[in-house]
Amino acid sequence: MEIKPRDQTIKNLLEAGFYKIPRFQRPYSWDRENVDDFWNDAVTSEDPDYFIGSFVLYTSKSAPDLYFIVDGQQRLTTITLLLAAIRDALHDLELSPLAAGVQKLIEREDINSELQFVLDSETPYPFFQEQIQKYGDKGPPGELGQEERALKAAYDYLSDQIRRALEAVDNDTTISKERLKSSKRDKLLSIRDRLLSLLLIAIQLGDEDHAYLIFETLNTRGKDLTVADLVKNHLTRLLKPTHKGVDIAKDKWNGILELFDSSEADINVNRFLHHAWLSRKPYTTEKKLFREIKRTVDKKSAGDFLDTLVADASVYRWVFEPQARKWIANERPIPDAIRALNLFRVVQPVPMMLAVLRAYIAGDITLKQAKSVFRIMEDFHVQFTAVTSQRTGGGTAFMYAYHARELLTAGSKDARGQVIKEFVAKLRDRVPGYEEYEAAFAELRFSDVHTKQRQLVRYILQRIDQHLRPGAQLDYELMTIEHLAPQSITLGSGVSPDAIAMLGNLLLVPEGLNNKLGAKSFEGKKKILEASDVPIDESLSEEAAWDDEMIVKRTKALARLTYDEVFKV
Repeated sequence: MEIKPRDQTIKNLLEAGFYKIPRFQRPYSWDRENVDDFWNDAVTSEDPDYFIGSFVLYTSKSAPDLYFIVDGQQRLTTITLLLAAIRDALHDLELSPLAAGVQKLIEREDINSELQFVLDSETPYPFFQEQIQKYGDKGPPGELGQEERALKAAYDYLSDQIRRALEAVDNDTTISKERLKSSKRDKLLSIRDRLLSLLLIAIQLGDEDHAYLIFETLNTRGKDLTVADLVKNHLTRLLKPTHKGVDIAKDKWNGILELFDSSEADINVNRFLHHAWLSRKPYTTEKKLFREIKRTVDKKSAGDFLDTLVADASVYRWVFEPQARKWIANERPIPDAIRALNLFRVVQPVPMMLAVLRAYIAGDITLKQAKSVFRIMEDFHVQFTAVTSQRTGGGTAFMYAYHARELLTAGSKDARGQVIKEFVAKLRDRVPGYEEYEAAFAELRFSDVHTKQRQLVRYILQRIDQHLRPGAQLDYELMTIEHLAPQSITLGSGVSPDAIAMLGNLLLVPEGLNNKLGAKSFEGKKKILEASDVPIDESLSEEAAWDDEMIVKRTKALARLTYDEVFKV
């Protein structure tokens, strides 16, 4: 491997050639903290010989002055953002010649006298080119993706720091009004010169293949390489373009990122890679995931592996954003279960959820089987996670991943049915005992004071209502939580503020009925409820009075009802 290190300044680097971000690189990802560190290190540091680190490059075979960036992409992009902010500040001060001089470090003519941007970044096109690098009038920015938002935030932050530096000049009482503009000019030029004089080591590689390998061992300053960065690098190394201007592998990878970026759910691509792997391959931790991928995915299998990721990405999005798919009426229990599992914030079931959805879409399991598995996972986590707050450790994660792979590899309808049967048995073995469930159920609260568990309490009341009137088509979004003993109840009523918030005092009713019930007595409310279509559970219909004892009694009755029937696994 030929490596040529050279001591340079930022000015030398920018004037020495043109730079392109290669296909295996990740998007711009620096956040406010990274950019703030860069500003403090590069501009405000008192060290006159500040070293900004190494830049690893490899040369292009098509152009001697074109370099691809292996390490240094985030820094060089941020340097370009800062130069653009300096340029724009000079322009605002009507110092156009100086602004044009800075622009030559951002955009200049190549050997063919054609204007080229010094840094070529494809993924944020055209935002980066039109809104940042371009000097002069800019059109509307258009819709911004995650990378574009990061670029804009960094540019805005650097522009704000420059504005603060110029405000300090304005507020300096020792500077006369006549010298104010020249002092501001000098301040901007000092920032420019400070930036351009930063020291670095440019390490030039002569072999593109070695660049992929070095990328795996380097961390970009301020942001460690993620599993997604390394997997992208590995796949693009194995799946090189076959035609100029056509990069199928890169387009497929970017398609996954764009699919997740367009989702209203917060989908993490690193976690997606881990869950997709667990649903198909032997169990491994996220920390060891790339090592396993690199060990098993070679040039022959890379294309198929990438295609499975593309296929899994759409299904994975449904797991976190079920409304992204159009479900038919009979499928409704599946997205309902997905929403519940998301409410409980559990991720261990995701590989199995992914496997079941894949199998159902492919016709390998029936709708009845798919609905059954999702409902069982939902009911298990109501008891295991939402109510009793059990810890879902590595054993639970391994169980879900194991059965996901078993479902994928089962070769027949009967074999898949057996996998589902064994999976259900494993969940049943882990269901908490009733005494533990009842005690935790009694601790659930909702009132104007107790709001933390509102969504969970509403979910439980909805499931109880659905159980008591199966098949009813209701819009539960239009229903509200009724406190049988009102929250405004006075002292001496026999009902404590704590009991008012217990599940035994709560009922889900239509909004209009809630208003009708108001602050009436328990006897008055009961008559109205009995005349309505709201199902009254047995523990409530038997009571003639309402106090703490009755609320606790009904809470225990609801715990037994939900454990034995509503959430039975």
